[in-house]
Amino acid sequence: MLLLIGFAIIIVLALIRTPIWIALFIGTAFIQVFVNKMPLTGIFLTMTEGLAKTSIMCIPFFILTGTVVEHSTLGARLVDFCVLALRKIKGGLAVAILVANGFFGAVSGSSGAAAVLFGKITYKPLKENYDELTSLGLLTSSSVLSAIIPPSMTMIMFCIATSTSIMKLFMAGFLPGIIIIAAVFVFIKISIGKKIKTGEFSSSEVASVTSVKGLTLLKSFWRAMPIFILPVIIFGGIYGGIFTPTEAGAVSSIYCIIIALSMRDISLKGMLTVLKSTMQTCAFTMILIAASVAFAQSITIAQVMQRIEGLFAVTNVYVYLLFLNILLLVAGCFIDGVAAILILAPIFVPVGISLGLNAIHLGIIFTVNISLGCFTPPFGMSIFTIQGVTGAKYGSIVRSVIPYIIIYLVMTLLFTYIPGISLFLPSLIA
Repeated sequence: MLLLIGFAIIIVLALIRTPIWIALFIGTAFIQVFVNKMPLTGIFLTMTEGLAKTSIMCIPFFILTGTVVEHSTLGARLVDFCVLALRKIKGGLAVAILVANGFFGAVSGSSGAAAVLFGKITYKPLKENYDELTSLGLLTSSSVLSAIIPPSMTMIMFCIATSTSIMKLFMAGFLPGIIIIAAVFVFIKISIGKKIKTGEFSSSEVASVTSVKGLTLLKSFWRAMPIFILPVIIFGGIYGGIFTPTEAGAVSSIYCIIIALSMRDISLKGMLTVLKSTMQTCAFTMILIAASVAFAQSITIAQVMQRIEGLFAVTNVYVYLLFLNILLLVAGCFIDGVAAILILAPIFVPVGISLGLNAIHLGIIFTVNISLGCFTPPFGMSIFTIQGVTGAKYGSIVRSVIPYIIIYLVMTLLFTYIPGISLFLPSLIA
């Protein structure tokens, strides 16, 4: 009973918008004192030790990389190239935004940054060339690709919470990300393509999207070359055995800073703003990790995993997966994705492993479900981000994302019950 009260404290505090690390800390303190009969001093020691993991060091670097990309013109250059490259097909603008979001995910890892960037740059031209619902649905749903395609902060947090290989989970994310992009592409061709009379944008339509007048495909390619090199540095370095993930994050952040300063996208004064934003994000992330480590220890001592495992002992793995999907989708709707991972992964991943599931497969299930929850009503974070950027009505955004929710649900079930999709690429580096 006391254990349930501890969980209830966390849930209630989270629902009333208390900072999630405070909710975790208070709930953890209750469980440690009243359930585990342990002193509070142990919590602070555990929080300190939790931040001493070497894998955590990659977080500030990838956050800095994403922040520099967000504040520079690298994102706009990417959009310019994709629009010019795909302008001759029906629905080319929508496809270009989809592809650009996917590529942005391979350099940013932040769905929030993707929603802000693409919302600012492409909402108006999308609305002019199609309609409001098409524009809002595409922008809101595509932004979460940055959480699915590595280097994803959601994936990094899952690996920290469960001691899973970051390299393998990064590798596992590529195929699901590509499949989702392909599924949305088909939907765009079927639904949006019908609304377009011609397959090619006029020069005026292209000019309304691109950031530079008179830009050609070749020029846009050279302008976007710096951002094309970035994933080569990150993933070529990691899987070529040159860098660890932490070193790849460090090199990529230095590279982005040099490029942004040399292109005069960001001044030295502007770099201070970038560093300030990065430190604020890192501070929140680190204290959240510390609180979640203490929470994980408290529930381990309280034998929560064994109790949950006992509940699933009389059923089968398929029921467990269905329950996990529902739980993660609901959690993603109400709380921050990183927080949901840090709270739920230490509880349910050990149970899944005991049922014979692979931790990498579970990582993809967690990542895709949390991402789907980010644009699922009523409280999906991407919905409110796009609303803030575009000024659109909440009801319009909710209506716009319904088809994409269906697509992502189907994809989620596909990845859940066909583990080979997630495990094929990681098996190549085993």
